[in-house]
Amino acid sequence: MTTHLPQFVELSDQDRKKAIRLDKLGKGDQPEVRVRRRSGEDQVLKLPPKAAVLLEAALGRLIKA
Repeated sequence: MTTHLPQFVELSDQDRKKAIRLDKLGKGDQPEVRVRRRSGEDQVLKLPPKAAVLLEAALGRLIKA
């Protein structure tokens, strides 16, 4: 299944300067997304490899802009 994400997002200069660039993902790396809920509970989602590649590209472009 293919999913298209046609949403445009831009970080402010201040947010871009605070962001830390993610190193290139290597074979065997297991990226995860962590969400801290309002209740204080953490929810962790392990990303499949193709989703990790997409996230890596999106974060890189947001920071570089």
